[in-house]
Amino acid sequence: MQSEEKQECPECAERIPVGVVACPLCGADLAWRLRPGEAAASLDAIRQGLDDYMGFGAYRKEVATGSSVFTAKTIVGALIAFGCFLVVVAGGASSGSDSEGIVVLGVIGGIICSICTLVCLAHDLGSMRLAKVRDPKTFVKRFIMAALRGRERRAYLATAPSSRAPSTMHEVDLGALPQHAEVPRIDSLGGFRKYWQKYVKAGPCLQTRTVALRKVHPAREVVPGLYAVDVDLRVTSYPSLVVLSFLVIGLFVVLVILVLQKKHDLTVTKLVIEHRGRLFMLEPELIGTLDLALGNPL
Repeated sequence: MQSEEKQECPECAERIPVGVVACPLCGADLAWRLRPGEAAASLDAIRQGLDDYMGFGAYRKEVATGSSVFTAKTIVGALIAFGCFLVVVAGGASSGSDSEGIVVLGVIGGIICSICTLVCLAHDLGSMRLAKVRDPKTFVKRFIMAALRGRERRAYLATAPSSRAPSTMHEVDLGALPQHAEVPRIDSLGGFRKYWQKYVKAGPCLQTRTVALRKVHPAREVVPGLYAVDVDLRVTSYPSLVVLSFLVIGLFVVLVILVLQKKHDLTVTKLVIEHRGRLFMLEPELIGTLDLALGNPL
């Protein structure tokens, strides 16, 4: 009898029959996953579409436009920092009684604006190089940072054209995260921007949330030329901006109380024993009797 064809479960790595919709061992949903042969065929179709898209001169013009323009945040920050520099110069040249205060305010404002401008400039430069990145891990990191931080044009240009078609847009379940009633279509730059700014970064009605990039894991090659990259995100949801305002006020009061509290520094010595290749804490208390007796010998 011919043996049943097997595949490796992408979740638990066990050998399971090919074609099952769910792993019989760990229960992972496999209905949406492509087989290696199907993935290779889809990859060939995507590459053909990319060849057709990149063959037009409009593509190079789009890339040049999206890669050479600084964002408004960077430009405004640079202008404000330059204005603070002019204030410092004017205050230094003035002989009035308020000149010293003006110089101090100009220096403080200039330092803050310069730091913000440099941060925005670093993000701009990272997103500008999306078209030149060859490492999948770095590419995914810069793509998500560009999409989350107001640089959607560069991320949009770095998306395969087949993924922008209205017919391929589908709703993705975000699990326990608050959901919007409607998912915008990514069939234009405006739709791409609306998806990331209104659907991902902003919660639905009476909800507020923030999305932070925590870690990008090394890439895994699914088939030759196709990589999968795991991304750790921290999504924080709040009930509403009004409730958040009350929480901020309450947090400020709590911080004031904590500042007034007395603080003590304490160093403890805990004893750990190794037995049969494992480590065990000798005593569960913060400070145990053996800790005192053996951890601080006379």
